[in-house]
Amino acid sequence: MKNFSKYLFFIPFFAITLMFCNTSCKEDTDCKLQIIVKLFNDTTVVVPNAQIWIHQNDISLFGTTDATGKYEHTFVWEAIYNVKATDSTIIDPNAIPPTYSLRTAEATVRLKPGETVSKVIYVK
Repeated sequence: MKNFSKYLFFIPFFAITLMFCNTSCKEDTDCKLQIIVKLFNDTTVVVPNAQIWIHQNDISLFGTTDATGKYEHTFVWEAIYNVKATDSTIIDPNAIPPTYSLRTAEATVRLKPGETVSKVIYVK
């Protein structure tokens, strides 16, 4: 009986050690969104400095594409968002006021947990 009491002390110690060694890592649930804005007439040309509006119900997010025509954002939860891209280019800078060309496009994206969703939007 004396030997059994010695082993009884080590059973909780091994159980606690096993519990700490058997923990798993937290899953990556961030949803990454990458939007690429291109011209509708020539799909090889990206549109830098295009304004991006991501919205759904009471969520509204504004951004601008970089020099390569990309905009990236990370969301915590998965959702379905409406995306609007707008580009204004000066046609005639000598006119008073200058003449602009406004190009827009809209799309819908569905974010998935742990994945990067890429969407190409063609403005015309």
